Amino acid sequence: MQLTNSNRSKRLMTAYYLCLGLILAINFASVCYWLDIESLWIDELFTAYFSDPSQPTFLEVVTRTLEDVHPPVYYLITWATTRLSGFEFTIVARAQSALFSVVALAIVYRSFPSYVSTYSRLFSLAAAVTSLTWFNFALDARSYGLVFIIGALFVMVGLQTLDSISRHEIQIPLLFKLSAIGICGSMVHYYLLLLAGGVVGMLLLMSRNWRQRFAFAATGLAILVPVALFIRWHSHSIVLDIGNTWFSTDFEFLMTSISTGFAMMFGTTLHRILIMGIFAGAILSYLLSAKDEELDKDIVRTYVFIIGCFLTPILLGLAVSILTNPIFSGRVFTVVMPFYWVLVGMATNTLFTRFSHASAIGLATVSILVLFVVSTYRFYNHGLPPKQNWRDSAAAIEKLESCKNEIIPVVGFANPVTSIDNIYYTYGYYLTDRRESDWLKLPPAKKFSELAQTPYAELIRSRISGAQECPVILWSVHHLEKPHIEALIADIRKEFHPIGSNSIIIREWGKRTFVVMIVKHAEATLKDTENHPFIGDVID
Repeated sequence: MQLTNSNRSKRLMTAYYLCLGLILAINFASVCYWLDIESLWIDELFTAYFSDPSQPTFLEVVTRTLEDVHPPVYYLITWATTRLSGFEFTIVARAQSALFSVVALAIVYRSFPSYVSTYSRLFSLAAAVTSLTWFNFALDARSYGLVFIIGALFVMVGLQTLDSISRHEIQIPLLFKLSAIGICGSMVHYYLLLLAGGVVGMLLLMSRNWRQRFAFAATGLAILVPVALFIRWHSHSIVLDIGNTWFSTDFEFLMTSISTGFAMMFGTTLHRILIMGIFAGAILSYLLSAKDEELDKDIVRTYVFIIGCFLTPILLGLAVSILTNPIFSGRVFTVVMPFYWVLVGMATNTLFTRFSHASAIGLATVSILVLFVVSTYRFYNHGLPPKQNWRDSAAAIEKLESCKNEIIPVVGFANPVTSIDNIYYTYGYYLTDRRESDWLKLPPAKKFSELAQTPYAELIRSRISGAQECPVILWSVHHLEKPHIEALIADIRKEFHPIGSNSIIIREWGKRTFVVMIVKHAEATLKDTENHPFIGDVID
């Protein structure tokens, strides 16, 4: 920010730095506070399976991790961390992600071109921690915190390499660094191979001579060849049928994925308006100044490089998904976030260098106030989408003494995703006494009419009639939405109503977490049970 050198201006800048530091501190504290508030969700439970610290040897962990569609490095790191620390898995795995996410911010801070001010760098970090992408994945026991670090390293080395291009140089150590980051990153998450392609592709595009082009092409091949060979070898161990997943190449699915990824770049609507306003202001200021003065070509090239590195992996992900197997989701945006954060800092710097003293003070004050409001709101309200509640629903099941020796019907994946039944490591994860429970696994979104000739039909019949005392007729987490549950219960009611004085009720624990139970009418405290199957929280 360009202010005068007066003592008053210096004090004002100090206050701004303190405010931005406070915003960072509030969000870091929020992450620490919320580490174990919610249970692990389905993807985190897979981390718990692949990184299970009870596995005694490194070879056993490698063998198990190769079953997953993701590469093994993150799982191996998490296994080692949880095994060495000896603490509870949720805390260790999520704290590790939070630490990775903070380290990524430190790398981003150091990655900016030298002309970007301290204020602009700190503002970009404050904008990052108030975004849903950073905050959500800093709390997630998945690989994305480490993905942020790899992306930040790509930013740092990519900008250093771009600077060497402008001096008509080829620095071999930088090429080795790019190759190492690309290969290691692709072993953390395959989406990072898309980012490697974007960075190397932009460097090729901006090369000044054929010697540079050859060097960057060789760097790209040095990343692509070993990673492609590993993917080919790894694909034979993956249990999931990659061609039959929830991913799709339908236009609606792809547009929803893009809009989801874009929306998570911001924290709230107010946050989005602020950042978009900064971008619009920076563009406008450049257009206006271009009439009166020659633009700094190096700064323009840096903008083009950053924007290209942000967009290219997204476009590559769409192309791979359409031309081969569907692999594109909104999480592609996580790998390019460090480039977006640098772009926010550069736009802020551009805007403030062209503003008058008074305008800069006003804009800085409003910007900091917006980020402070977003931060404090999140601190007190946990402004994130809720995770699926495996822990509390498992606790409710475990309280039912009549179900201890009975079958628990659950909804699982239609196709295998690991070499063993995933029920033990999902539904059974939070059960303390009955991990060896008998499970009746049902495919998702089935109608009762399709289950009428199965053991499930007999189980419902016996429990509705009172022949079995266990009231649970379905426990579903993650797989079914409310319309699916409603349709299934409607089918069951149509088949069996009326039988005695029993009624079907549904207890819900937040996001896609349901337990369907049988109760006597006398136990149902809410009226109109027959017309409103969702009668709420009846049984504790």
